[in-house]
Amino acid sequence: MSDLLTEALTYPGLGWIALGALIAGAVRGFSGFGTALVFLPVAGQFLSPIWALTVLTVMDAF
Repeated sequence: MSDLLTEALTYPGLGWIALGALIAGAVRGFSGFGTALVFLPVAGQFLSPIWALTVLTVMDAF
């Protein structure tokens, strides 16, 4: 289990993805929409489009 966590935390670009998620959440908090407009271009640099959309869907569910 710790190997999986270690591998996930050492993913290249994880910091940028987290920063994009934080900014996207702030944009959604102020305007009520726009999460995908901010998050997907950032996440698309480091993840495949399918994974970026999956992460966005999970992120928007909560």
